[in-house]
Amino acid sequence: MFGNVREFGKFLKAKRLARGLSQTEVGKSLGYTSQYISNWERGASTPPPKKLCALLRLYKLDPDEFVDFVIVQQEKALRSVLKLKAK
Repeated sequence: MFGNVREFGKFLKAKRLARGLSQTEVGKSLGYTSQYISNWERGASTPPPKKLCALLRLYKLDPDEFVDFVIVQQEKALRSVLKLKAK
């Protein structure tokens, strides 16, 4: 769903740090442990889709920015699988 999971994790970490939040604070806000948040940021897993709206609000992310990021990552992943060159 999110293309390159590691890049998605880096994106989430950058947005969390930009808001000045710790992994513990994010976890408590969303009902998870800090380890679970760390797993997202390391690319070991991704946030459940049902938590995306809460995550966007918490990080004060523009939904369009988020969608654009995901689309670009999906395109890169698909092009890599199909061995196509980027436009």
